[in-house]
Amino acid sequence: MKKKILSFISVLAFVLILFFVLRSVYNALRWKDTTGDYLSSFDQLYATENDLIDVVFVGPSHCYDSVYPAYLWEDAGIASFDMSVSGQDRDSSYHHLVEFLKTQKPKVVFFEVAALIFDQNDNIGNEYRNLLSMRPSVNSVTLVGDYLKRYGRKDEILDYTARFPIIHTRYRELDRKDVIPYEPNSFMRGEHIRWNAEEIEYWGSENVEATPAEFRDEYTEWLDKVYDLSVKEGFSLVLWAAPYQLSGYEKTLFEGVADYAADKGLVMLDMNRMPELGLDVSTDFFDTAHCNAHGAKKVSDYFADYILENYDIPDHRGDVKYAQWDRDLEYVYRQKSIYDLSVTEDVNEYAKILSEMKDVSVIISLEGEYGRYYDDRYREVLSAFGISGEEYEKGGKWIFTGGECIKGHDNDLQEDPFYYTLGKYDTLKLDFEGDFLHPENVMIGHDSYSNAGYCLLFVVYDDITNEVVSTGRF
Repeated sequence: MKKKILSFISVLAFVLILFFVLRSVYNALRWKDTTGDYLSSFDQLYATENDLIDVVFVGPSHCYDSVYPAYLWEDAGIASFDMSVSGQDRDSSYHHLVEFLKTQKPKVVFFEVAALIFDQNDNIGNEYRNLLSMRPSVNSVTLVGDYLKRYGRKDEILDYTARFPIIHTRYRELDRKDVIPYEPNSFMRGEHIRWNAEEIEYWGSENVEATPAEFRDEYTEWLDKVYDLSVKEGFSLVLWAAPYQLSGYEKTLFEGVADYAADKGLVMLDMNRMPELGLDVSTDFFDTAHCNAHGAKKVSDYFADYILENYDIPDHRGDVKYAQWDRDLEYVYRQKSIYDLSVTEDVNEYAKILSEMKDVSVIISLEGEYGRYYDDRYREVLSAFGISGEEYEKGGKWIFTGGECIKGHDNDLQEDPFYYTLGKYDTLKLDFEGDFLHPENVMIGHDSYSNAGYCLLFVVYDDITNEVVSTGRF
């Protein structure tokens, strides 16, 4: 009897150890992004308490680039969310909405119809993003089956359901965010933030002639499933098409959706037919298919007005339960500051932007004969960081964090290196092996941030995401 008990305990212990080992391995290897940038709308959803989200936008990248929930929060305190995945196909859009409804009870669902232009995903990364991002469940298994059966790939169902046969191939691409939680996922609301602009040729349906496109039965069946879900779950359903440089074929498809909506008594908002949005092809797009943050502001403002006019949605600003939306708004404008740092070439403007940023640590390195070649152009800039005139004359390296200025190194060949912990995981090393070109002078982990021939170096470390977000050399 004693041997049986010991054998049982041994087997149980082995099973438990195996379970925890596999779970740890899975957490490192699992698919974690829905945008291509380690940002997961699913991780953000799962980190949100139940029954907080009043409005949800569902769709592919056109959706997460056109609507920023942060702006709807800023405008009207609307608690919204982008249940959006890059290349979101028809099967995925339906099942992703089903997953969302497990924990949230939205009053309005804005369902983006660009999935009509996707059949089988020709981008394997997007296929993984759509099929592997949800937590394992009956819903995730059903999605895999629906998608793969549609395209005659039943033999792959087990691989996608088990996941390990696919994700074990990620070993070479793993980085720190696979093993260290990426904190923005706890407060971002599904949007993908892009501030840079690219001029596109045109925007708006009036710029393209309709090309005949068959509105296939499977399109109607897809929309019927979503409509039936809205009736079952009791939310208002609005169909919409995001603004981008669409083709004549896509124009016809969206006209077919408008006909469907009219038959069902639904609203179809085709934003390619809305000149009142005021979108500018030179400033409001990231590329031909996606709005940038400026364009998203115009689209989001439109939605905020539309929601307030047509639905009774409360203003949650000031409610501590909705702190994630406050942080999301801060993060969007924080990313604007990071973008501005990347494009400015003026040291005074660079320093001004830094002075207005929160939750960053700034490493400053001043080396070389700056007084001889550049007069005193850096003196006033650095005094704003708490660097005295005497310290400025000597040069050196400083850390500016949390409103405090810390002297790290005096640019002395005899002085020992200075070490400082940045964020949660990184070690900063300040040393002096000689002016300008020595990579050992500023190190974060194994990465060098030397002055590279410039007298003044700024290294900006994001204390939220635990990474370097800008380097400025002047």
